[in-house]
Amino acid sequence: MFNLKRSLIVICFIMLTITQAQAGSYIANGTVKEVSNVASNTPAFAIIVDGTGICAGQWIPFYPENFLTENNTEEDKKDAYKRAYANALLAMTNEDLKVSVHNYTGSSCDGASYLSLYRE
Repeated sequence: MFNLKRSLIVICFIMLTITQAQAGSYIANGTVKEVSNVASNTPAFAIIVDGTGICAGQWIPFYPENFLTENNTEEDKKDAYKRAYANALLAMTNEDLKVSVHNYTGSSCDGASYLSLYRE
């Protein structure tokens, strides 16, 4: 009986770890299709990206406040936000660039905070 209980605990831990690791991953291997300098009348920008992920083909907003963590200053937040917007514009102008989009604060398609560019 002890081995069954132990096995169930290990399986639950693995499932929880996998779920948490994927919780904030929005898009992988995507191409930016549209960029908006305003999202829902807020001081945020938004993008539409095709590719693989839960938010493919939907508007994904980037709110400035999502870039601030306990270890970052207000200036760090502004810089990261500006770099993400610059990445979005660059990806829009170069279809050879693929993007990954991630959210560190949640798992819904509302409020990304990471935009990575790469080539295949």
